[in-house]
Amino acid sequence: MARLLVLTGMRAEAKIVAGPQVTVLCSGGNVERLRADLFALKQPVDAVLSFGLAGALDPELRPGDLLVGTVVLGRKWLAADEGWTRGLIAGLRTRGTRVQEAVVAGSDEAILTVVGKDRLRNATGATAVDMESHIAADYAEARGLPFAVLRAVSDAADRALPPLAAKALGPDGRVDLRAVMGELRREPRQLLQMVGTARDARAAMLSLRRSRALLGPLVGFGGPHLG
Repeated sequence: MARLLVLTGMRAEAKIVAGPQVTVLCSGGNVERLRADLFALKQPVDAVLSFGLAGALDPELRPGDLLVGTVVLGRKWLAADEGWTRGLIAGLRTRGTRVQEAVVAGSDEAILTVVGKDRLRNATGATAVDMESHIAADYAEARGLPFAVLRAVSDAADRALPPLAAKALGPDGRVDLRAVMGELRREPRQLLQMVGTARDARAAMLSLRRSRALLGPLVGFGGPHLG
């Protein structure tokens, strides 16, 4: 059976994808820590998956949309495994799930503003952004491993995220309630933004859970040619 390495940003995402033969590393919003964890990783793996939430850059994408695709970092394109990608798309679509091919931009920091999203889309041609897919792609490329991206849109291109969104995660990928409350005391107006942000994130997490249930323990995740 294929040994799968999955990179996520949040502990909640990691819990969805966890299973036998699956090693999950969670960034907690800190890409340098994620790179260090990868450097220290001892378990052998056969494939790499980036799994979790993503911010939309394409105005047509809505919260909850599932994205499968490849990665762009600056002007460098990192092609996902074609057979695996097609298998993921086919597996989800045959079950009536809405899933789109996407180009995911890698970013070492959270893109919080509408202007920032628009600028990144114009610079890269990407349709979505997250903070782990480029690291997964780099790791896989350096080791000659297949990789894939399965993400769900958590915020539309025209939605700005409150500043506390960049500080809400602790090192273990769980929500840091102390940090959130501190930010809200500093700037209470962020609470209104967080209501909409939380609603959209719930839609995205529901899509991720549904995709995991539809695909089964490793069907689709390990790739049709990986067993």
